[in-house]
Amino acid sequence: MARPPVEHGVARGLAPVAPPAYTLLPMTTPDAGSDALPPASAPAAQTWRERALKLVDEGRFPEARDACLAMLRAWGGNRGPEFFGALITTVIAHGRLGEFGAALGFLEEASRLAVTDGQRFQCLKLTGNCQHGGDDYESALATYQEAWQLAVRLGDEERQAAILNNIGLVQRELGDVAAARDSYQRALTLYADEEMGRRIARYNLGETLLTLGEHEAAETEFDWTL
Repeated sequence: MARPPVEHGVARGLAPVAPPAYTLLPMTTPDAGSDALPPASAPAAQTWRERALKLVDEGRFPEARDACLAMLRAWGGNRGPEFFGALITTVIAHGRLGEFGAALGFLEEASRLAVTDGQRFQCLKLTGNCQHGGDDYESALATYQEAWQLAVRLGDEERQAAILNNIGLVQRELGDVAAARDSYQRALTLYADEEMGRRIARYNLGETLLTLGEHEAAETEFDWTL
């Protein structure tokens, strides 16, 4: 069976597998590690945050970035726990626009505010994504490995699987194709009911097997993604 055509890294009919920075989990609304975020302290900041989240969900990233910056200005000097979510939203908007340097700057502040392991994991994940998107593969690999270790300590297999998938992407970029294959295969043993993640990992594994010349095995993986 022929593989699905890929245009700009997205296989038609499949979950996106590129740009690699976003293969882990889509950069969507903030995940604060299952901790509810209280509303912004200033009403104007809350209004801007709601608008920014809506724009991110709609894929209107330039407008979302502008709304995020207005939100941060409206926030004033308060840098309480709820500010974490505002920063992550800003990171997402910049990251989707390929503005990885700006995103990393906001991530530094978010990392200082992170108080739960879920928040720390998200900061590591997004930092690795931005490093990967900016072609800093060595740094991305180190960051993803740190995120994986945290996911192991948390006993969270879905997060472990997702990070292993991104580790595989970076390993391929660094030319270690066999290690990438192993990472994808480990990810597939950990995914449970997360169908999107399994399809992405299988597609990436298929691409890696093709590179290794294992064509029949690659076709089997691609068949699973259809």
